[in-house]
Amino acid sequence: MHLGSWRLKSLRQDRLASGDRAVYRLLLLLLAALWTGLAAPLVAESARIDPARTEVQQLWRGVEIRIGLSRGVPYRAVFHQGPPRITFDLRDADLTAFDQVQLQVKDITSTQVEPAGTGWARLTMYLARPLLPGDISMSINEDGSAQLIAILRPASEAAFRDVALPAQETPELPADPPPFRVVIDPGHGGHDPGAEYGRVPEKTLMLAMARDLAAALPKAGADIEVVLTRDSDVFVGLEERLRRARAAGGGLFISLHADAVTEGEAHGATVHLLSPSSRQRASQRLTERHDRSHLLEGHDLTGTDDRVAHVLLDLARQSTSPRTERLARGILTELRAAELAVNSRPIRRAGFSVLKAADMPSILLELGFLSSERDRADLNDPAWRQRMAAAIAQAVTVWAEAEDADR
Repeated sequence: MHLGSWRLKSLRQDRLASGDRAVYRLLLLLLAALWTGLAAPLVAESARIDPARTEVQQLWRGVEIRIGLSRGVPYRAVFHQGPPRITFDLRDADLTAFDQVQLQVKDITSTQVEPAGTGWARLTMYLARPLLPGDISMSINEDGSAQLIAILRPASEAAFRDVALPAQETPELPADPPPFRVVIDPGHGGHDPGAEYGRVPEKTLMLAMARDLAAALPKAGADIEVVLTRDSDVFVGLEERLRRARAAGGGLFISLHADAVTEGEAHGATVHLLSPSSRQRASQRLTERHDRSHLLEGHDLTGTDDRVAHVLLDLARQSTSPRTERLARGILTELRAAELAVNSRPIRRAGFSVLKAADMPSILLELGFLSSERDRADLNDPAWRQRMAAAIAQAVTVWAEAEDADR
């Protein structure tokens, strides 16, 4: 599998026309920009250099550079003048754990590793003579490890000057993307206890579950920031919960609850989504009761005609609804894989207020039924809550990575 493979035909230096040189240099300068189109994976740990798969070989005509990494990352390669050198900028990479001397051959006189900006590392190789790329690519193995391979060929001074940047000129690196924020909403609180079965009310169990989920998300490997709508036993109104989620820049809203039935028996987790019949009413309610400048991310609907505002909100939901459905099914898949109880009707649709954000995927997750002795025992068990939190976190991580790749 090739990740961001970049290939240029080897050109004889006497055939490198001025137009070809301009394109050649432009490709070098824009390599990072091409990479930003491939969103960086949501992982917390930096890619580590693999000394065993990192080497430079002197060829009959030029050199072959191989940089082994624990995983694939966005990268760019840029040539510089004064002195002649090539810099490899790699995102989310730790390049410190290897002997730089092993990369020195006849055409590579010395190397240097340094930070290149927030989240980037730079490997600079100083050239004994002008060299230009015959091929630069990164390949990804099935286990996720990667290798950046660059083959450099001899070039004339004039050809190198046409491609390489002046000594003091270095293009800016892409800015880090904003963090992905998950808003966790522990249901009820304060004077609203929620369902009361046994000694511990729903509001207390959901706050404990929210804290467990907030701790589990980083452990799942996701570069995710977590915001809680409440972190103590206080009452927060339904409208205020959505306002806090929007103010925090939430990209996902998960409201945690425990259900109960007064007749019959029921147990296991269920996921509630906004019902189609509630969507139109939700748009009307949002435009009537909320600041229109904050209804849609990146759009100020202040002064917009009601009908236009409703249409825009409905269009946003048409995009959000299938994304939310994918998350719901992903959570249920992970719960079953972890052998956690799932209700026989696991996906339900309703008009809950906390589900009515137009452009932020939102789910209400009932973790079980407090009216069920089995579920009540599980919800009161810290070890069970941690298992549940780990399964939800894994589902959110997989979903977020797929969302990132689809952008």
